[in-house]
Amino acid sequence: FPFNSFITAYDWFSYLYPDAHVEFWFTLFHTYPNLVFTLLHAKFGPRFSTGKRIVFSCAIMFTALAVIPWIESAPNNDFPPSLYFTMIGVLFTGTGAAILFSTLCAFASEIFPP
Repeated sequence: FPFNSFITAYDWFSYLYPDAHVEFWFTLFHTYPNLVFTLLHAKFGPRFSTGKRIVFSCAIMFTALAVIPWIESAPNNDFPPSLYFTMIGVLFTGTGAAILFSTLCAFASEIFPP
């Protein structure tokens, strides 16, 4: 869901940043943290409870998704800083999505053992 919210607003981001290829950068800033945090979660995830991981990942994603439109609609919206903050928000949604997906897969494996 979080990544789709950025991709479906592609026209809006293309209008705000005509010289940046936002669809390319969105994919990079979402996928690489997603991969890294999925691997980290596989190693260190069991140290934290399932509920705490779900709440933490949802808080990261929802905060980033709430802040992005506020950054973009702020007055004196300069091109490079707002684009950088947008990409940081995409990075945080990728991180939150990785933790949430890994947690849900781990939870499902506990419910339905092989």
